[in-house]
Amino acid sequence: MCDMEKLEDTSLEKKAEPTPAIFRTNLRLLCLFNAYANIIRRNEIAPITGGEGHLLEVGKIWARLGVNMEMMTTKSGYVVCRDHGLRVNCLVLPFDGNRLGVIASYLLRMFQGPLIAWKLRREVICTYSSTDILPDILPAFVVKFLNHRKPVMVCWVFHLVSHFSSRPGSKIRNIISFLSQEVSLAIMRRYSDVIFVDNSQVKAQLNSMGFPKDRIHVVPLGIDKELIDNSKPIPSVSYDACYLGRLHATKGVNDLADIWRFVTDTKKSAKLAVIGSDPTGNMLRRLQEEFGQYGLKDNVDFLGLVPRKSLFSVLKTCKIFLSPSYEEGWGIAVCEAMAAGLVPVVYDLPPYREFFRGGVVPVPIGDRRALANAVIELLSDEERRIELKQQAILCASQYSWGNTAHRELQVITNTLGMSGNRQKHDGDLSST
Repeated sequence: MCDMEKLEDTSLEKKAEPTPAIFRTNLRLLCLFNAYANIIRRNEIAPITGGEGHLLEVGKIWARLGVNMEMMTTKSGYVVCRDHGLRVNCLVLPFDGNRLGVIASYLLRMFQGPLIAWKLRREVICTYSSTDILPDILPAFVVKFLNHRKPVMVCWVFHLVSHFSSRPGSKIRNIISFLSQEVSLAIMRRYSDVIFVDNSQVKAQLNSMGFPKDRIHVVPLGIDKELIDNSKPIPSVSYDACYLGRLHATKGVNDLADIWRFVTDTKKSAKLAVIGSDPTGNMLRRLQEEFGQYGLKDNVDFLGLVPRKSLFSVLKTCKIFLSPSYEEGWGIAVCEAMAAGLVPVVYDLPPYREFFRGGVVPVPIGDRRALANAVIELLSDEERRIELKQQAILCASQYSWGNTAHRELQVITNTLGMSGNRQKHDGDLSST
């Protein structure tokens, strides 16, 4: 077991605001953070997805509130917790498996996690699965099933994977993703006490699948507004638009070259920044080839991974945020871009309509020409862009990780009280 309290906090310091007494709790919580699949090096900020970023930010707030929590995670998950300033005790899985690839590493973790959970089954009063991926769900199931006290099982579902027949990307990976989520959902439907979702569409979908309505809670995600506000744009750097996210088919990266070709047909010198990671390098090479074939090498910069401490300084050199994503649970990157003063042009997904109305410019899903035309219009009408920029900043200002953390903790503590499992414990969880 690793005591992260002894490690240097490399994150930006953020003073904890006074909190209501109701949130000062000795809650004993086992957080499952086993789905993080990136190999990272010391002192580097790894690419973080929405689910992972959510746990890191909420976990820091809960730790400040005195929540008694422990993290089950991988070696790379432990490092990213450390680098993001999440100071909790960690139970680190012996074998990470990252070098085996995502699928093989998940299989390895699906074996290790439940074994550790079996040892802890009598000590946990609440499990918290940070994703609906099986390495985070199976250990919670083991604790729930084998503990006669029936600890509260809390799970997150950020979005439902589209059927593999219609989902962009690798057919094999899509089949595995779809079927594995189906297994997770079957476990959650039978054993979970609380299911958090980040939009009403997912709640409605789960209701239609037989999940009890009273167990599903919609909780919007958040952003680090202080970090964004304190970031200054990089001098002498300017982009007309940027893309930020994983270089993956479901994020719409296959549409980028066509979209920017349409933009440059009218705006010859328009410059795009592409920020994001591609573990295999295949998608990045494909994108570079497509932009090259269109003669757009001088119209795009591939910036790769940008450390979080510099990310918003880069974003603030851009005018428009390009998001041709086909799947989103909430849209953390979109909300961060709005807070940084960019105007997002997006495919019209339900979460954007629910949470960011007035702050984004939506176009029909998959309509590359319409998305490009929206970009051209904004670049041609500075007054309109500034107006939308102010609306975007105002819209983003209502979301914070503090609100998210407090809403979740309130639901969890209420559920513990109703279940009769809320007991006072002293000391930390231990693997021995």
